[in-house]
Amino acid sequence: MKEFILMLSENYPFLYLCFILVVAVMILSMILTLVFSFILKLLTINKRNDIYQYYVENSPEIYKPWVSIKFGGWLRNIDVPFIYWRFFQFFYKMTKDDVKKWRNVVKKSFGKYYIIYMARLITKKMMLIIVIPMLVGIAIYMVFN
Repeated sequence: MKEFILMLSENYPFLYLCFILVVAVMILSMILTLVFSFILKLLTINKRNDIYQYYVENSPEIYKPWVSIKFGGWLRNIDVPFIYWRFFQFFYKMTKDDVKKWRNVVKKSFGKYYIIYMARLITKKMMLIIVIPMLVGIAIYMVFN
């Protein structure tokens, strides 16, 4: 790894910069996700069952058999409506409006803690938001140089 980084810094300074930025974004994304998850769990420690129960009761009927199964914790289950909506269109025949209503159920279930929840969700996806355009830039740089 050390040789790779030295080769990048000497021969390809743009790629070296991109490599450093990708690693920094990955580390920042992981740290912020853990911090927001910890804060959210502390704030909702007494209300966790109420939040999750509201989410389960108001989820779409077609998804109810799956929503009661907790895989990896209640916060991960509540992240499900924020997957790309075409996934639900393909598997469950849900429209985009149905998924928006389901996302509003999550908003209502968290109440005033929804901002922290969304910050956590964005930091989880931060790597994709920043790294994909950066990888496209690297590919363009490699093609033209």
